[in-house]
Amino acid sequence: MSRAGATPLRILLLAVALIAIAGVGFALRATSAVGVLRSDGIAFTAPGDSYYHMRRIVYSAARFPDVLAKDRYVNPPEGGEIVWPPAFDLGIAGLARLLGAGDAGAVEQVAAWVPPALAAITVFAAGAVSAWAFSPAAGLAAAALLAVLPAHLLRSQMGLVDHHVAVALFAVWLLAAALFAVRRDGGGGAAPLLLGGSFAGAILTWPGALIHVVTLQAVLVPWGVLARERDVAIRRVRSLALAHAVAAALLFPAGWGVTWVEYGAWSPLVLTSFQPLWFGAAAIALLAASGLWPFTPADAGPALRGGVAAALAAVGIGLAVLAIPGLLDAIGYGAGWFTKEEAFQHDVAELSPYSVRDALTQFSILIVPFALVWGFLAARGRRAAGERGLVLVYAGVFFLLAMLQRRFGNSLSVIFVLFWAFAWCELAPLARERLAARGLGPRARAALGAGLALIVVGSLAGFHAQRLSEWAAAR
Repeated sequence: MSRAGATPLRILLLAVALIAIAGVGFALRATSAVGVLRSDGIAFTAPGDSYYHMRRIVYSAARFPDVLAKDRYVNPPEGGEIVWPPAFDLGIAGLARLLGAGDAGAVEQVAAWVPPALAAITVFAAGAVSAWAFSPAAGLAAAALLAVLPAHLLRSQMGLVDHHVAVALFAVWLLAAALFAVRRDGGGGAAPLLLGGSFAGAILTWPGALIHVVTLQAVLVPWGVLARERDVAIRRVRSLALAHAVAAALLFPAGWGVTWVEYGAWSPLVLTSFQPLWFGAAAIALLAASGLWPFTPADAGPALRGGVAAALAAVGIGLAVLAIPGLLDAIGYGAGWFTKEEAFQHDVAELSPYSVRDALTQFSILIVPFALVWGFLAARGRRAAGERGLVLVYAGVFFLLAMLQRRFGNSLSVIFVLFWAFAWCELAPLARERLAARGLGPRARAALGAGLALIVVGSLAGFHAQRLSEWAAAR
């Protein structure tokens, strides 16, 4: 994961190349404009969620910064609470006002272009993060793959106004913030502020992003607590405590004290007191653990420090359960979205698993060796800590989630390309050594690499050929 040789000229050329790739991604997603931009107005791609997002966006654009939190036209005549956080809709409403959109039709015109624009930003971000964290070649490959990957394209095409297109961008941003925090090794500066702000921003966009956060926490906390040297552990954990405190502070105004008719006051499915409690309690536990460690024996190792931290966490969880009636029930109900305990969930298409055919179509032939390559890379690193652990755990968790429930395919799409960028940098040197040992020169190795790239591109050719054919027919 070296960034050696990053001269200003190379950085500029890389940025230009990534912008060009992002432009291709934007153009591919804008092909649906033929059916979206109609003479009688905007016809949004998805018949359900996009239209209600537009209701909220038009409402906020006319009354900015007011948000439609309870709608009398939902669940009439009492009205219904809107479970989506306001960040996505309010952001588009603000953009529409900034661009001078004066009526509902003009606001719709602006909103229709937001998904491909966010997708282009995500393509650029995935490439930039991969180039920074792994290598420039890996960055270009990651951006190019995401630009054409159906799993991402289908959820970010023009007219598909839905907050999950922003969630994909946050999936990249969260990993970048976590990698930056690890590279700072608990040092001061912007790292904990960036990490905490990223945690809060993702959840303000979609409360389900807590899954992303918890996945990264599962690596970051052991990375800090189990550092070999006590001073290093204290520095890392206090930095993580600050990050969690920042997230709690940002989420406090939006969630603390909010009670939902259907979900109550502590559900993780919507913005409630649960989210600021989660981050605030984590900050306190981490800070308390780092304060107790100096009083442990001088030769105390990571195991003892981990035991102290685990004991504090257990006490905190126990106190929360005892002090907050219904907390366990609220968490159990949230977990029910994975176990499908409610009958209606069996009829929700996005909760169904991917078929083999759909997985191949949406993620390319690279989905086939994913588990094998993941297992090889995990076994190769004896300690799944730091940067390596972040990439592997993030990718592994969302691969399993997406294969079980296709609604996570949107998040997996970006994590998928980041994983393969990481795998490229890990496997390419090994492959060069093995092939050179068999007498294959640089040209033969380059030809083999080009052949593998063509196989990946070829596995996506059918999808894009059909899509371009439909676009040409619509034209």
